Amino acid sequence: MSSKKPPSLPDGFEHTTLRIPISEIMPMREVPATVRKSAKYKQIAASIAEVGIIEPPVVFRDRVNRAQYNLLEGHVRLAILLERGETTRLPALPTTVARGGAPGSAPASTLVRRRPSRQARRHRSSPDRRR
Repeated sequence: MSSKKPPSLPDGFEHTTLRIPISEIMPMREVPATVRKSAKYKQIAASIAEVGIIEPPVVFRDRVNRAQYNLLEGHVRLAILLERGETTRLPALPTTVARGGAPGSAPASTLVRRRPSRQARRHRSSPDRRR
């Protein structure tokens, strides 16, 4: 047996949540109209109206404008808040890893578990593999 220690990875998230003004959060994609019309979207909107944000969106600091945050996860929640005309500070979980890796951090691929490929899923569920 080797006494080597496994390499340590940097923390993927900052150790506290922040309260960030909604105006400082930049979505990385649009929420499609089909999603906005869905039952799930309406359920999330009703939940936010009744109890507020339970799961904070995940953001990372913009590399150029350090006062801005890019939205990594939580686009539907942010869209709902903007639709309601909210302008308050939003609790958010800041990550230290941007897609593609931020300077001084591990690449996102080392911290994010990816969905298995279609071929891998087929192989896993093939009759030969079931026992």
